[in-house]
Amino acid sequence: MRVLFVAFSKPWTPFNSSVAALAGVVRAAGHEPVALALPLDVGPTQGAWFAATLRPDLVCVTAMTRDAPVARALLPLLRARTGAPVVVGGYHATFSPRDFAVLDGVDAIGIGEGERALRALLDDLVRGTMRTRPGLWVRGPRGFEGEPPPPDPEPDIAALPPWDYEALGDVRAMLDHGINTLGPVQDRYLPLRASRGCPYGCAYCSAPSWNGLHRNGWRRNVLPVEQLCDEAARLRDRWHPDGFEMWDEHFPIDERWLRELATRWPERVGLPFRIEWHPAAASRERLRLVREAGCELVHVGVEVGDPELRRRTLLRRQSDELLERVFADARALGLATSASVMVGVPGERADQVERTVALLERLRPDSFMWSNYTPLPGTALARARADGAVGPDAPPEHELKPEERSRLHGRLAELSTRLAGASPRPRRIDAPKTAASASGLDGTPSETLRRALEPAGRRIETARWEGRTLLLEIALSDGSMRRVRLGPADGSPAYRVCGPLRLAYDGERLDDELRAILDAWSRAIEGWTLERLRVLQPGDDRWVPPS
Repeated sequence: MRVLFVAFSKPWTPFNSSVAALAGVVRAAGHEPVALALPLDVGPTQGAWFAATLRPDLVCVTAMTRDAPVARALLPLLRARTGAPVVVGGYHATFSPRDFAVLDGVDAIGIGEGERALRALLDDLVRGTMRTRPGLWVRGPRGFEGEPPPPDPEPDIAALPPWDYEALGDVRAMLDHGINTLGPVQDRYLPLRASRGCPYGCAYCSAPSWNGLHRNGWRRNVLPVEQLCDEAARLRDRWHPDGFEMWDEHFPIDERWLRELATRWPERVGLPFRIEWHPAAASRERLRLVREAGCELVHVGVEVGDPELRRRTLLRRQSDELLERVFADARALGLATSASVMVGVPGERADQVERTVALLERLRPDSFMWSNYTPLPGTALARARADGAVGPDAPPEHELKPEERSRLHGRLAELSTRLAGASPRPRRIDAPKTAASASGLDGTPSETLRRALEPAGRRIETARWEGRTLLLEIALSDGSMRRVRLGPADGSPAYRVCGPLRLAYDGERLDDELRAILDAWSRAIEGWTLERLRVLQPGDDRWVPPS
């Protein structure tokens, strides 16, 4: 059975940890997992066409709240184009399942953690059935009836199959593309997970709601150090990453576990790694232990600069002094730092926004990221906002206006570049780009594609997908433009066939300069696949797929 996972991202990335975790379950059950990573602004017709080309027997869609509108438009088309049962899961489906239950194209909805429910569904499908069970709400003859089932009890992650990276595509190409989220640049760090869950109760975050879903609150769900090191060593030897980025909701804080990690990781793995911690957890002793283990960067959520807004609205009770101590301790121990902030928190005023910028300037993280606040269903802040319990502390004329929010984004971008450039550690800082141009979704050649096709890669002016063929416009030294096509070796005319790909050019004239470029690219793409090409240059949605 071929199981297709569909996930969304913005900016586009080929990797999704939820898909990797569930793909491991599919592979362990003896089936074939494949994945389709879609940009968040993908057209639903295009997304459904891509899915249909993979000929799945089961389609599983994962969606956060941000993704829900796109998922709702795509789901009915997936069912119609693939003919396969469609299951939707993830955070939004768990806390707002009726948003998807009204869609004709949905056959089942996942509730909570999905590993064991998915394994049971696979077994059911082999027997030709589907039924509701803990963690899975299945459509009946009259639709989704009654109340959604409870979630399946949270599994011990030490007993689960390891993540399946290959289901998401060419892992080496993903590393070359860059799939890390921490630090100022994309690099060859591979995501990994040491634990599941978070012990803190921040009002805006999905983790407390997810913990409460299982009615046992937060519990320690951490891989044994030996198991974590064995898995990291296996991935190191197979894929040769430069390091690991721990995609835990919150990296473990038990000091006995950290002391064991400080001993075993350098001996067994020997590669640097990055982590994320709540500032209240980042004591100097814990920072020292992870530094000894090989950690090179600690990410800390700052969120907003106003202490009262942070404490009262977000339920994050750390003071500015605590934050300053954490960042100073990290620097003193030789750790790089990363931070995150939010814009547009309910009740936030323009003067409070200024405090966020001022606090970042005092903390001096090596890099930071920011996002607009999104109310997530099931969170304390979303409930309070819906009930009218959270409101502005000032008259409407003092609230954060759209134009002020836009200016803040510009200031944060400028500050991010300035702080990263001031880092004492040697770091390559990419020039600021829009999310679309950085990924190549607006026809701009991605930096990854250009590097892969060096030295002539710098001559590529535009790169656009036409169906399954990548159309490149290249500038020759005489100022003329020529078109080159990279696509599947399907018998169409080609300058050269390189394994599963063909290389062709438009026009009748083939001068020496173009010939030299084509010969160089023929050597460069030897061994490439169409999937790797899509990782190097993400597709856009401005062409109409065939019917």
